[in-house]
Amino acid sequence: MNFQLRFVPPLTVSFDAFNPIIGMDGYRKAIRQHLLPQSNPYAFSLGAIPLESRTYCKGSVFSRVRKIRSGRRHTFMNRSIDANAFFPPPQSAAIGRFNEQGERKLYLADHPYVALKECGIEPGDFFLFSYFSLKTDTHFVYADPNGGHFSTLLSKLFKSDDQAFYALINDTFKTYLEFASHHGIAYDSVKVKETFIDDTWGEIDSITNLAMAEDKMPAANLLAGWLAQCDKNYRPSYLKMFIPLAEGRKRLSGITYRGNEYAFNLRYKQVMEHIRQLERENRKRIQLNQYEDVDLNPCKWLPHEGSWQDPHHPGHISPITATPPLPPTRA
Repeated sequence: MNFQLRFVPPLTVSFDAFNPIIGMDGYRKAIRQHLLPQSNPYAFSLGAIPLESRTYCKGSVFSRVRKIRSGRRHTFMNRSIDANAFFPPPQSAAIGRFNEQGERKLYLADHPYVALKECGIEPGDFFLFSYFSLKTDTHFVYADPNGGHFSTLLSKLFKSDDQAFYALINDTFKTYLEFASHHGIAYDSVKVKETFIDDTWGEIDSITNLAMAEDKMPAANLLAGWLAQCDKNYRPSYLKMFIPLAEGRKRLSGITYRGNEYAFNLRYKQVMEHIRQLERENRKRIQLNQYEDVDLNPCKWLPHEGSWQDPHHPGHISPITATPPLPPTRA
C-alpha cells in the first residue's frame, strides 16, 4: 500500500483583530503549518526556525516604566521603598504581551521614549521610571520581521495591537521560542516605528524591548529610579529620586526634588555619568570580543496533534533553531 504525501499550503491568517471563528486552536494550527507545512501523523518532521539569538553584554543599560495611580504618588513621596517597587509585582501581574496572568516578566526598553510609549503614558500621568544594567552577558531570541516566512509570521503576531492575541502570543513563545539557554525574548516596539523622530526626543535610535523571565531577573540590576510625572512635552518631570544604598541591595535612599534641587541635580549627574561609563565599557568589551556566546543550537521536541496508528499516543516533530548567534547588540 502506498501513501502519497501531499503538500498542504499554510493557512493565511491576519493578526490585526482576533477572529473568534478561527479561535486559539485555528491560529495555533496555522502557525504550525507555516513551520511544518508537510507535517503528518505518519512520520517525524523536522523544521528549522530562522530566528536570531541576540547577545546583550554585561553593563548594557535599559529603561523601565511602571505606571501608578495618581493617589499612590503620596506613598512614594512620603515613605521609604525598596527596589521591589521597580520590579514586576508578585502574583498580581495581569496578562501581558509575553506574560500570562500572574506570571512575572521584567519588561525593559532600549530607549526611554519607547518605555514610556509601551506603558501607555500620557501627559499628566504619574509613573516610576528606572534604569537597569545587566550584571552578566545575556541572550534573547528575536523574530526578524525581514527573516524567513515563519519568522515574519511570528513578528507580525508579536506586534499585534489586539490584546485578545496575548494568550496566543504567550502560547506561541513558550511552544517555539522559550529555551533554558536564553533569558527571554527581544521584540520591536508596538507603539514606536523604526527611525521615528519626536519633536522633543529627536530620532529614536532603537525600538527594541526585552521581556526577561522571572528566573533570569537576577541578571538585572537597578541603577536608579524616579517618581515622575509626564509633562506636556512628553518628558519625565522628576519628583523624587531613589538610589540603592549599595550595589545589589534592595534598600533605597530617597531624595525629593523640591527643596533639595542642588543635591538632587548632583546625584542625577552622577547617575548619568555612571551610565555613560557603563556604555563606554560595553562598547570596548564588544570590540575586544569579551563576551559569552550561546554555545549551542536550541532544540525542542513537540507532540504531534494525533497519530495515524493511535490518536492517544502522539508522535513527535522537532523544530530546531539553526541560525548562528549574532554579535552582541548595543544597548
